[in-house]
Amino acid sequence: DSAVAWRYVRDMVVDSSGAVWCSTDRGLVKFDGEKWESFPIRRVYDLALGPDGTLWAIVGNEVRFYDGYDWKVVKAELPIGLRCLAVGPKDVLWIGTFYDGVVRCDKEGVRYYTVLDGLRSNNVGCIAIGPGGDVWAGTNGGGVSRFDGRRWRTYCREEGLPGNVAYTLGFDERGRVWTVVYDTRKSRSYLAHFDGKRWLSFRLEEWKVGNLLPDSEEGVWFATNKGVVKLLP
Repeated sequence: DSAVAWRYVRDMVVDSSGAVWCSTDRGLVKFDGEKWESFPIRRVYDLALGPDGTLWAIVGNEVRFYDGYDWKVVKAELPIGLRCLAVGPKDVLWIGTFYDGVVRCDKEGVRYYTVLDGLRSNNVGCIAIGPGGDVWAGTNGGGVSRFDGRRWRTYCREEGLPGNVAYTLGFDERGRVWTVVYDTRKSRSYLAHFDGKRWLSFRLEEWKVGNLLPDSEEGVWFATNKGVVKLLP
């Protein structure tokens, strides 16, 4: 659509109606299958869908949700430096931050999880909730951590993860977690997935990966600086 123009897309989700939402350098836009609609909201850093289909976003240093008519601000005492967001049942928010690890936010209040709780870095760049309810957090320098509701377990190079800088997380039809990580020692990026016991990885050539999406055929799609790429099973 010539009326919509942007240089890059930060994040993208498809809501329960099939509409596509994109956070771009020009703000938030929605495509309903026929036309584009722009929202006067800038600095949208991450988008997430709740289990009930509600759309959530990190906007600046706020968390907001869309009620079908307007974007409402979550009223909570959150730290500065919000980066990424995942939403669990009963609207429990899991927020990754630049400086304060993972923040759990619900109607009862706010709870912080940091290196004191098992993370190896407080700089969390991606976060996701698995099919079983476990929370996965990818960090800058501290690998990938998994929270089972009681404790965090962290995977770094010592545990078989090929790099300690994690860019994105996703889950396939079998419930396996996938991530793109960067090895600062070798200056290489890798796609890795966890089979429940060990990490299996593939080198990603020179691609810069912004997001990944495993599909029902056990392939993995990537949004990259070279366009859209699919890794076949």
